[in-house]
Amino acid sequence: MAMAMYLIELTPEGPKGVLRGGYDIYKEEFITQNYPGYPYTLSDLMPGEGAMAICYYVRRPDKEGLDRFVEADNAVYTDRAKGGDFRAFIAERCMKGGNYIHDFLLISPGPDRKYFTDDDITNF
Repeated sequence: MAMAMYLIELTPEGPKGVLRGGYDIYKEEFITQNYPGYPYTLSDLMPGEGAMAICYYVRRPDKEGLDRFVEADNAVYTDRAKGGDFRAFIAERCMKGGNYIHDFLLISPGPDRKYFTDDDITNF
């Protein structure tokens, strides 16, 4: 997601550089380096080692209900700081009143630094 936002040039050898015309001016503080092997991870902007990923979950078009989103899409980030159950979390947040929204979910850990807990910051 970060690579798409900042239009990072992708080469067969991996990310090469930042191209002009992204959604925002590339700023190093928007990226966390706390995930080896994932150098362009959008950060929740906590300082230093406290920085954690903003997780992006795309909806599966051929699925319904809770099966629309798959926790494993971001396991590289959430397994290290899992707090609650992903399915229960999105059910509580998304399914209230039958309002199942969005083609994607964004989830960032809140002050407790755990994913899928009540203080998480989300787009839903």
